[in-house]
Amino acid sequence: WIHVLHDVQLFVPSGRLTSWMPVTLFQRFCACLRHIVMGDPQVVISPTEILLTAHRTRGFFRTSKMCVIPNPAPTSQILPRTRHAPLRVAFVGRWAEDKGSALLESLWHDPCLSSIEWHLIGPDTERAHPPQGRTYGFSSTEFILNVFDDMDLLVVPSQIMENQPTVLLEAFSRGLPVIASHQSGIVETLGEAGTVCDSHDRQAWKSALLACMNESDSAYQDRIRLMIARGIRYEPEQVIQRVEEVLVTLN
Repeated sequence: WIHVLHDVQLFVPSGRLTSWMPVTLFQRFCACLRHIVMGDPQVVISPTEILLTAHRTRGFFRTSKMCVIPNPAPTSQILPRTRHAPLRVAFVGRWAEDKGSALLESLWHDPCLSSIEWHLIGPDTERAHPPQGRTYGFSSTEFILNVFDDMDLLVVPSQIMENQPTVLLEAFSRGLPVIASHQSGIVETLGEAGTVCDSHDRQAWKSALLACMNESDSAYQDRIRLMIARGIRYEPEQVIQRVEEVLVTLN
C-alpha cells in the first residue's frame, strides 16, 4: 500500500509546528504507535523533501520506499498581467497570528506602504480592517483563482513551518508573483521563482513590497515569467506521470 503525506499531523496533531527541531519524545511515541498499529507502507509519497526528512528523523516509515512528488496545481490559465497602481496584494489563509496577521497589519500601517490595496481571503479575514482593499472571508478555489487574475502580488507571511502551501500552487497556475516567508517547504516549492523573507523581519518584508511597487515594468514581467516556468513542474499531467511511474514498481 501507499501512504501520501500531507503535512505534520502524524506527529503534531494540531498541524502547527513552530520548528522542525528538536525531535520530542512525544513525536517518537507517535511514530512507534503508528508503526505498531499499521506497519510500514510499501511506498511513501511526500510533496517536499523537508516533510519526508521530518518524518524520517522521528522514526516513521523505517522500511518504506520514499518518493518526493509535489501536489498538483490547478490547471494553468495564464492571462496577460499588468501591474496596477496602487499595487494590489492578496493574502489567502486563516486570519491568525501564526499565519502572519500581525505582520501584515504592521505593514499596512506603514506610511511608505499606505497606497497598497490589500485583498484578504480566508476564514476570519472579516475581522481584519485593511486601510485600502477588502476582505472576502472563506472562499472556493475557483473564487480565489478569479481574484488572483486581478492581483499583482501574493504574500504568504506564515510564522510556522510550512510544507507546500496550496496557495503557492494556485499562484503558479496564474503566474502571480509571490513574496513568502523563508520556511523550508516554501523555499523548496518556490525555488528561484519568488521572493522569500525572514518571517520575523518586518523591514525585509517592507523592502520586498517597495521593490515590487517601484521596479520597472520589465522587471515585474520577469517575476511573472519565473512563476510560469516554475509552475510547469506542478502541472497535473506532470504529477500524474510521476505517480504512475511509482505505481508500476509495486508488486
